[in-house]
Formats: sequence, C-alpha cells, structure tokens
Amino acid sequence: MFFIKRQDHYRHLLNKLSVALDFEISNAEHVLNCLLNEESRKYQSNCLLYNKRKDFIMNSHTNFSAFYNLFAREYRKIFKDLSYSDNIMFNRCYCVLVNWDKLLERLEKKKDITICLHFNVAERHQYFLAQYIKQALEMDCNLTIINEISVETLEQNAANYSLVLTNKEGLTLGSTPVIACSLFPDQKKRQLIKKRIKQL
Repeated sequence: MFFIKRQDHYRHLLNKLSVALDFEISNAEHVLNCLLNEESRKYQSNCLLYNKRKDFIMNSHTNFSAFYNLFAREYRKIFKDLSYSDNIMFNRCYCVLVNWDKLLERLEKKKDITICLHFNVAERHQYFLAQYIKQALEMDCNLTIINEISVETLEQNAANYSLVLTNKEGLTLGSTPVIACSLFPDQKKRQLIKKRIKQL
C-alpha cells in the first residue's frame, strides 16, 4: 500500500511538472521508476555525489535552477505530510532532470522573458514590487526586472522588453505588450500576466 501511494504521488508530481512546463513526458513510466528507485538510496549532505548534483542544478544553467524551484514547490505540496532535507530534494530533482527525455533541451531552448516595471512609486517600493512579481511568476519564465524612471526612456528601449507592467492606463509601446495593473496585481491580473507570458 505504501508503494502504491508513493507511486501515485510521484505520478501526480510528474503530471504537475508537465503541465507547468507545457511539455509532455514521453517516457513518464521510466522517470517514475527512477524516482521510486531513488527513494531507496541515502545520500548525506556532505557526500560528493550530492554536491555534484546540487552544483549541476544550481550552477550549470539558470533554467535548471528555475526547474528546481518548480520541482521543490510542487514536491512539497504533494508530499506535504513529510519534511525533506536539501540533499534529498536535489537528488530527486536531478533524477527527474536526467531521466526525463528531451527535458534539458527544452529548458535550454526556453526563451528569456524580460519584464519591465514602470510604476510611479518610490525606489524602495519599486524594488519590493519587483520581488513580489518574481515570486508570483518565476515558475513560468526567467525574469529580469528592469526599473525605468521616465516614459521617454521606456519608449526608446521598449523593443528590448518582452512585456511591460505599469500602473499608467492607456500606455502603448509599439509592438511591446503592456499590461496595466495596480501596484500589487490581484489573482485575476496575475493569471492574465501568466497567460500573456505563455503567448510570447
């Protein structure tokens, strides 16, 4: 019964990851079996193998670290009755990364999304907003938050941005999409932003 429950949990996890990345796992059963086998191995946090896996995820490519954040978030939601050390999380994330067919290629080809913030608030508030936006959206794309001061500068550099978020109604910037929202976008507006990012 324990094995069946764990198998169902991992299958659910893989489905959540697939939906979040909009990328089907063509070899899902193989990845599932690798995850179940991974559970039987015990690595210490100071183990060479653990450090290699952690370095691979966090340092080799920024998209891998973004995937780890997604993996860890969904993992803890599904296995919420248990706590897991960092070495376990990195080992299981690594297991998915290297066994999911074509996933590394997919992550490397994923477009960088540059979001520009243009809000008429104090600099410290702008920085706080940038952190809020990153936390709300970083699972969907790689983000670079750019703080712009003047509309003129924004207009001159609009082509460098994938999307502009602003509290100025009616602002248009050529072919660069603009979404007007309050200082802290509500759930409905965040969904709109996420949907727009996926269309880029």
